[in-house]
Amino acid sequence: MGFFPSLKGLERLDLSGTRGWETRDEIGFLHGSGTHRPLDYRRESLTRPQLLVRYLEAARHRVDWGDIDRDTVVQVARNLLAKE
Repeated sequence: MGFFPSLKGLERLDLSGTRGWETRDEIGFLHGSGTHRPLDYRRESLTRPQLLVRYLEAARHRVDWGDIDRDTVVQVARNLLAKE
């Protein structure tokens, strides 16, 4: 079978008719960043502040924001970083 989903699996991924990823989803993602590491995770991982810094760096290069208000989510990321 391999890594790639079957055609049947791709049909289940069809999100037409559902709402897309929006500003509130992106903000939720930011609030959860760095909080989901399993307790038994053995590899060194990035800290929450490091993840937020990387998000802000990547945001400068992101072209397609879709239904996301770029200015709002970047400000939320900055605010979260300032609180860390």
